[in-house]
Amino acid sequence: MEDSECPIAVRCNGYNILYYLSVKHYWLIDELKNKMQLDIEKNQSAALVSRSKSNLIKN
Repeated sequence: MEDSECPIAVRCNGYNILYYLSVKHYWLIDELKNKMQLDIEKNQSAALVSRSKSNLIKN
């Protein structure tokens, strides 16, 4: 998820997968929140912002 050439859809789906894994592995949620916030600051894609916000709201 660090590759800037990675398509937005792949990052969005990766966030969802990590979010669902965080149910079992609670430590993932803090890392996921930090990564999503950083990614939103770097890339203002509507899809990325929407997906990140929906995952952040779930918590």
